[in-house]
Amino acid sequence: MIKAERGKKAKSRARVSPAVRYHKEQLHLSPEAASAIKRYGWPGNVRELRNAIERAVVLASGDAITPDYLPDTLFRNHVEPFPTVSPAASLEEIEKEHIIQVLAETPILEDAAARLGIDTSTLWRKRKRYKIE
Repeated sequence: MIKAERGKKAKSRARVSPAVRYHKEQLHLSPEAASAIKRYGWPGNVRELRNAIERAVVLASGDAITPDYLPDTLFRNHVEPFPTVSPAASLEEIEKEHIIQVLAETPILEDAAARLGIDTSTLWRKRKRYKIE
């Protein structure tokens, strides 16, 4: 019984928002900050988002989280231009380079497959054929 209660307390503490934890309940996101958060790809998924929000809450001095309090990585352009390919490159070489680029920009294989417009199993086969890790 005591062990179960401890587990419930730990879970309830984990759900407390950073604003409540740091006694800043009136804090809100500015429209610019909300837009930046929505645009960013979040390669670290939920943990990276949670850390960015907590950091912003701690740094915020007023009643709004502005882009000034968000990590700089949210404002960098992560998309690299498509590599230039020689005119003699085969279609397979171009496809391989494109797959490598999309895999580098997406957090999970399913997202990469969706972005490429192919099934996940097809992407697995192409990775194997092109020896892409």
